[in-house]
Amino acid sequence: MSLEIKNYLEQNKDGNVIDEWTSTENKHTIEGLVVGNEYTMTEEIAPDGYVKATSITFKVENTKEVQHVQMKDKIVDMSKVDIGGEEVEGAEIKVFDEDGNIVDEWTSTKEPHKVPGLEEGKKYTLIEKTAPYGYELTEEIEFVVTTDKETQKVEMKDMPILKDIQLTKIDSKSKEVIKEKFTFGLYKDEECKELIMQVDSDKENGTILFDDLRYGIYYVKEITAPKGYNKSDKIIKIEINDKGVFADDKEIEEKENIYNFEFENAPIETPNTGDESHIKLIAGIMILSILGIILLAIKLYKKNKDNK
Repeated sequence: MSLEIKNYLEQNKDGNVIDEWTSTENKHTIEGLVVGNEYTMTEEIAPDGYVKATSITFKVENTKEVQHVQMKDKIVDMSKVDIGGEEVEGAEIKVFDEDGNIVDEWTSTKEPHKVPGLEEGKKYTLIEKTAPYGYELTEEIEFVVTTDKETQKVEMKDMPILKDIQLTKIDSKSKEVIKEKFTFGLYKDEECKELIMQVDSDKENGTILFDDLRYGIYYVKEITAPKGYNKSDKIIKIEINDKGVFADDKEIEEKENIYNFEFENAPIETPNTGDESHIKLIAGIMILSILGIILLAIKLYKKNKDNK
């Protein structure tokens, strides 16, 4: 593979170009150099993805041995990652030199990007023009290309856009907030088999908070109901995207950086022993029962008397 590095050699004293060539896989031989003189080897154009190397000055030694001069190009890898260190796709990035000229621009992928056109010892600014979907725009980064020959890694970290979703438990009849203990699960799937988190309620406020949720679709289901209420089988779909936050496709309003929606529970119905109508009903049944017994007794008495 040809590196296609265009080098030229000039004598320091006179500044004359003595030799120039484009590098290949084979070593390049320079003849006609004067013993004891100093020369400078300069890289004009680095191969794509490599940093332009610093010029090398060397002195021709008085020896019959072959003298080797090595110019090594380094790499600067630019990584666009999330808070977990994974490469993030879709960021539009530019690199500027100190004069404000664009050196390179690209859209991030799942692999680090090798930045071409850089020079050792110079300072550059890395700017994110467009953040990937679901991420905050990152502040610019300044970096200097080091003169060592190790691969230099420049990392730009993107923070995901996070939302806090709050569920408020409501009595379906009174429409008042239920402040008993209850538990909900947040799931990946509509069947509610892949649990992401399980959260207990804040009993003082009758709420549950699912915090720091990224863009995506989630499902919410009740695991345990408040005391005195029927457990609901209802499943709520929560969707977070660049247009807002939605519960069952209905947009939720944001208040103080929290998106709140209500979840109703029906109270368990129990007989009220202190109810007056209930007492009257029982009394009526008892009176009818007594009258029935008396009539039956009279009938039996008459029948026995007639038989005599």
